[in-house]
Amino acid sequence: MKDKFFSVLYSLYLSIYRFVMRQVYICIDRDRAKGCAPIKPEDKRAIYDYWKRYGLKPKLDDYRLYADRGLKPEPGLISTEIWTEIIEPNHNALKYCGAFTDKNYFDLVLGRENTPDTVVRCISGSLLDGEYRPVTAQQAADLLAKNSNYILKPTIESGGGRGVSKVSGACMDAEQIERARADFDGNFCVQEIFKQHKFLQSFNPISVQSVRVVSVFLDGKVDILCASMRMGKAGSVVDNFVSGGYAVSIDVETGAIGGKLVDHDMKVYTAQEAGMKRSGERIPFWEDAKQLVCDLHPRLAHFGIISWDVTLDESGVPKIIEYNLIDSLIDWHQIFIGPILGDKEAELLPKLLKKNPYLQA
Repeated sequence: MKDKFFSVLYSLYLSIYRFVMRQVYICIDRDRAKGCAPIKPEDKRAIYDYWKRYGLKPKLDDYRLYADRGLKPEPGLISTEIWTEIIEPNHNALKYCGAFTDKNYFDLVLGRENTPDTVVRCISGSLLDGEYRPVTAQQAADLLAKNSNYILKPTIESGGGRGVSKVSGACMDAEQIERARADFDGNFCVQEIFKQHKFLQSFNPISVQSVRVVSVFLDGKVDILCASMRMGKAGSVVDNFVSGGYAVSIDVETGAIGGKLVDHDMKVYTAQEAGMKRSGERIPFWEDAKQLVCDLHPRLAHFGIISWDVTLDESGVPKIIEYNLIDSLIDWHQIFIGPILGDKEAELLPKLLKKNPYLQA
């Protein structure tokens, strides 16, 4: 009886989630499309005819935005409300997102060899060392006194680089540990400064540069849909463009850096306008980075769609900085490459629009 009640309650939550995501992104897309020209009648008909076969009628604001940014408004472009209201909840188990996105568990799920080194962590108020052994605030401070600088970050609801900062080991005494526990509601981690590959460091020596890679895991197969590199603004310790940086396109097949960039407002810049003179250069160890994503996605099989932030350590070994399981926006990727499913559209789109029957709901 109890299990049935909670199952019904979760189904209600999922319905509310889908409704809220749809309404939120309809409003966001409408606001972003202000000033963009209407879609031509022939393009409008093509879009509606395409999605009618799936029983859907997307809003046109995304298509107006894409057309304004220089893209042909192809029907295969997936609107944000369809992606977040239908596709993601169809394949990602929302009930497990909170636990699996807690950064304190990344090394358990992904493997310590695939993630940055954590020295001190706090989970629901419990202070632990990097090996998950309980410590006091003073013992945590003693561990941090061994090195000069660290990265302090919240581990729950920390999207967009919120709350991430560089801290001095000498200053992280027991009092500061307690303050961090209070400031981050008992959930944070302190990681060693990550020494990234010289190629990535050359874009911004302050922040760890990462490549956003979007993968889907369906029918036992991982497909990589798209990739882009986020570059932090000068002086920022985070690389995301929410904090004022840019995203630049990366060719999935070759790892080559493209010549188009976007900012958080989806404004498009040429490489010259953004002062980025690296178009055509290739991300080193790109095949290794893609293989890491393909190897790790099955460990998170409750989630058919994942956006990964991949970087390279100083010797070129790929590492996962974080991953996103819901609300992983695809609009800037589509500005770069057009329809996100590309030549896999006929194979993947019908599967993505159909709910995974085994997904726990």
